[in-house]
Formats: sequence, C-alpha cells, structure tokens
Amino acid sequence: MHLKYKKIYLLYIILIICCSCVSVRTESRFSDNALELGSNEESFIKKYGRPFTINKSIENGIQYDRLFYKEEIHKGTWYIVTTGFYFENKILVKQEVVKEERMFLNDCDKKHY
Repeated sequence: MHLKYKKIYLLYIILIICCSCVSVRTESRFSDNALELGSNEESFIKKYGRPFTINKSIENGIQYDRLFYKEEIHKGTWYIVTTGFYFENKILVKQEVVKEERMFLNDCDKKHY
C-alpha cells in the first residue's frame, strides 16, 4: 500500500472516531424547555419524528394516544430510555420516563479467578 493511501486511510479513521464522539447523547432530547404541555400531536410528531410505538384508545368519547420514544443516552454508562407522551384528543397532557434500561454492566474492573 502506498504511503499516500495509508495517510488517507488514517485520516478517514480519525474522522470517523471524531464524528462518533460528537454524536454521543448525554441527556434526553425531550429534556429541553421547548417541550410544552398543550402541544398538538401532529406538530409534536413533525418536531420529534415517528415514535417507536403508539397505543390508541377511546374512552367516554375521548381519544387517548400514547406515543413512546426510545433513545440511547450515555451517563458514565449506556442507557436506553423510553419516554411516553400522553395525548387526549390530540393535545399533549403528560410526559413521563416509562423505563430506563442499563445496556452494559461495568464488570471490567472486577477480577475473575
């Protein structure tokens, strides 16, 4: 392999490493103050994208939609966080973290004999 190609390959590897480090999310995208109760469901989906799953029901003439989003967050270790958004007649009335799952165990420091 020529030296020129080795340099290009090394530059490409460094670029990939730098870009992957920048994209690590350390807090939920739903934790900013721009999220407001009373938002319209359609505009919410336009802003945050299609949810992971949707639960729908109608009770006493009220339409209930529950949208669930999953995201990977790094806080010293990796977590998968599921956030639920509850809409009544297409208006956001509640947001809550439904589940936090730790992705990996930090067993690297333990000595196994």
